[in-house]
Amino acid sequence: MKIQHRQLLRLQVETKSGTPLGLVQSFAVDTETQGIACYYVKPSPFAKPFADTLLIPPAQVLSISKEKMIVEDAIVPGMVVAGAPTGSVV
Repeated sequence: MKIQHRQLLRLQVETKSGTPLGLVQSFAVDTETQGIACYYVKPSPFAKPFADTLLIPPAQVLSISKEKMIVEDAIVPGMVVAGAPTGSVV
């Protein structure tokens, strides 16, 4: 399935177990592979109030449909802050 960037932006993101994480705010493209390098997710206030943008690598994405993106449950404990050095967690 192919999805256009307009459909991807503002797509709901949740974990495999159903925990809402927020909405896709943006994404980065790897110029060498021409693939998605990471997804920037604006957290839901219910997931983690006052949290910064989450960076989700494609390897943690289980599925993408027109309705939502499902990611590994492991993304919740190690919410990565945008702009933080690799390995930094909230």
